[in-house]
Amino acid sequence: MSLSNTGFDFRTTPLLFNFKIKKIFFALLSFFILFTISCGNENKTKNELYERNISYYAGDWINSDTKEKIFIINSNGSIIVNGENILPKSIKKNSETNYTFKVIPEWIKKSSYTFNINFINDAKGKVNVGNLYFEINKIN
Repeated sequence: MSLSNTGFDFRTTPLLFNFKIKKIFFALLSFFILFTISCGNENKTKNELYERNISYYAGDWINSDTKEKIFIINSNGSIIVNGENILPKSIKKNSETNYTFKVIPEWIKKSSYTFNINFINDAKGKVNVGNLYFEINKIN
């Protein structure tokens, strides 16, 4: 029995086989490219585009009960506490609403005070200094 009687032609079969492989390859490649583009298209939210830091809370902050000025947060991210200037690089950001920094008074080098500030909103917060806890309000 000869293969020529079966309709099998050696001259066209490799071309058809190559065409099918190419078709499958391009289909898979298209899906891969589409998947890569769709996964790489990150939707940036407002919070991802603008990361809040301590300068967001710039202004004078007072103790809610005593009305005594506690600190000033400057627009450059520094904080002034009792005349001591705390640089932004010395302020640890725990979250967008919680910050920690240490104050070492000029007149007493052997002790320091660690401030932990938790902002409730743009004009209100809570402070922990050692074993003291109090609420603060922004006045300007």
